[in-house]
Amino acid sequence: MIDSKDISVIVQGAIDKKETKKCLNSIRKFLPKAQIILSTWKGSDINDLNYDILVLNDDPGALPNLNCSQNINRQIYSTQQGLKKADRKYAFKFRSDLILTNNTFLEYFDKFQNRSEEYILFKRKILASAHGAKYSKKNRPIELFHPSDWYYFGLREDLEEYFLETKLVKREDFDYWVDKGFSPEQYICYCCFARNFKNNSLEDFCAWSEEHIDISSKFLINNFIFLENKQSGIYLKKYIYSKNEKYEGEIYLNLYNFYTFESEYKEICDKDYKITSNKLFLDKNVLKFYRFAYKAFNPNAPTLSRITRLISLPFGFCFMIFKLIEGFLKKII
Repeated sequence: MIDSKDISVIVQGAIDKKETKKCLNSIRKFLPKAQIILSTWKGSDINDLNYDILVLNDDPGALPNLNCSQNINRQIYSTQQGLKKADRKYAFKFRSDLILTNNTFLEYFDKFQNRSEEYILFKRKILASAHGAKYSKKNRPIELFHPSDWYYFGLREDLEEYFLETKLVKREDFDYWVDKGFSPEQYICYCCFARNFKNNSLEDFCAWSEEHIDISSKFLINNFIFLENKQSGIYLKKYIYSKNEKYEGEIYLNLYNFYTFESEYKEICDKDYKITSNKLFLDKNVLKFYRFAYKAFNPNAPTLSRITRLISLPFGFCFMIFKLIEGFLKKII
């Protein structure tokens, strides 16, 4: 397995005194000899934080998007500046509020390395989270070129290829990207794709076709390995489903889980591959109710949210039963 002394970890983003301290300490615990680069903003409180190299950047600011703000430029810029300081063979781009609970993700780096002939970019596939990676098929929600951006692990030169040439989004161009259906994850991924495969440009992510779905899937599966959190040992407190989630991927209905990743890997890269995980056959309405109930009983969820959901639970159960009966009647009528 890869020795942690060969890894540069770029911890990027804003400082949360509680979560970032946990983040850095978890990296030091499970990757004890890694080079930890903290890439954050000037003026941040970095006292009592465990790192090797500090990069204090000018904050490029957030981009306004209706009722929220997009931190895409912050992610791109802090990652780029951290990567420029990295000098180990492998690089690990890591959100500043993620927690590492073990180093089992390293066991997957040498797996799933077969590829098809099309859309190969990186020398080695990059590990990324299934949580946030969008699984697109013609009968599912279509969001192309959408890996998760929680973390990326791979050869440093491959992460440099992915990030360093990506331009910050100009404020005057941001509405254009939003109108075209791009999310921050898609913007970064598609910019990398378009730089290297210029004959397959896609100007509008809302104007997809089956050909576009095929190209996106081949690019993702030829260049990434998507791990569920129980495999990677990485979770994000902000999303309570990201730790010990029984139905990861399926619970969100349009995300990769390990089964869908393995299935596409077999279809695209290795016809002889034997799938190791099981497909879920639960009705989507059952999964939606499970997701609702999970938050109601999860001790890490906000108290007010739990109380509200507990009160609403009987109504949610009745709605689930109604939808199941409705679906059954549609099939027999």
